Amino acid sequence: MVVGGIAQNTQLPLKAGDLIALSIGGVGETDAAQINKVCSISDGGTINLVHVGELKAVGLKRSHLQRAVEQAYIKPEILTRRPQ
Repeated sequence: MVVGGIAQNTQLPLKAGDLIALSIGGVGETDAAQINKVCSISDGGTINLVHVGELKAVGLKRSHLQRAVEQAYIKPEILTRRPQ
């Protein structure tokens, strides 16, 4: 699982409008094609995850968001294993 920033400092807390690159392994090819994308943090402070829904992102560092996204996909067993 990779949650990357687009030309921004990765140590700063995320804010509305920030762009996030999502890349995930451990899912089928069809799901990966839908999940792996660049998304923008909404004015409400969330990102929309396929099969999961809205997830709070504002105020988190990218590393914390990465863990939150992993857990969001592991809990309902969409992600079959934790990526290395």
